[in-house]
Amino acid sequence: MNARLTKARLFCGLLLPLFLASCVSVQEEYGPLFAEFTGKPVSAVSARLGAPSFRRKEEGTVAWQVREPYTRREPIQSYINGKWVTTGYRSIASQLTCTYEAKVKRGVIVDGELYGSPSACRSLSARL
Repeated sequence: MNARLTKARLFCGLLLPLFLASCVSVQEEYGPLFAEFTGKPVSAVSARLGAPSFRRKEEGTVAWQVREPYTRREPIQSYINGKWVTTGYRSIASQLTCTYEAKVKRGVIVDGELYGSPSACRSLSARL
């Protein structure tokens, strides 16, 4: 029982930093490209990124979002003669997203945040 707990701690200790590093890398890598929008009107950003995907007037935010669809294949397995055997595959449709969300006051962007998957953020930054 103690060995299981040690393995779980080791697994979480290794996995958590990798997860956090992947979250930070999007903002670090592509964030400076979007920092230039601070102090500019929403219309200027819309001219470069297209129409905003959504607005939240009560919160004073505007967001641009990119969705990249993709299909992943997942194996279908059956237990045959005491062994797990792959008997086929199923396709699962999914999507990667990247969102640039900006705080707006009087039509001017005062702050922005970029989050999402690295490949989708690459697509959004390609519009710049």
